[in-house]
Amino acid sequence: MTAELTSIGVSATVQADLTVLNTDVAKVAADLSAGVSATADVNATIAALKKLIADLGSNTSSTVQMALSDLQSALNGVLQNVNQINQAANTYLANARADAAALTSALSSIVNSTVQSDLSILNADLSRVAAELASGGQVVANDLNTTIAALNTLTADLGSTVNSNIQGALSQLNNDLLDLALALEALKI
Repeated sequence: MTAELTSIGVSATVQADLTVLNTDVAKVAADLSAGVSATADVNATIAALKKLIADLGSNTSSTVQMALSDLQSALNGVLQNVNQINQAANTYLANARADAAALTSALSSIVNSTVQSDLSILNADLSRVAAELASGGQVVANDLNTTIAALNTLTADLGSTVNSNIQGALSQLNNDLLDLALALEALKI
């Protein structure tokens, strides 16, 4: 392809820009397929596109200019969507952590070792999910499912005799974890 582009007068600089742009677009697609944060790769792709536009200069056809404009608009839209999903996921995680802290406090007077063990496992699982999300990496679905399972175990071990405040906290934490799962799933395409 390099020889073909050279034969029609495309400079080596523009060819290199196109290679970088195509590589960056592939990274964004891979991020979205894997469900990992695509923010950095979308920003890199936008930067690569801006460099290509600058290196092309003003001597481009209207068709090329329109295609570049369309690509820039699409990338800006992807970035906006990814940022909104990331913000929602972080909000749901913050809510889940706050609910877990309130639940831990509410259950501190319960001396049942099984319940305390369940609570420790739940908090450890939630911390693992938070660390994965904070790193910008993929929150492993298994880890989120493990956290939800830990909450279900805690709920079962508490039984139906707990007061309505604790039942409400358990329900709210469950809702937050399910909302987080949905937000993370939305990162995948």
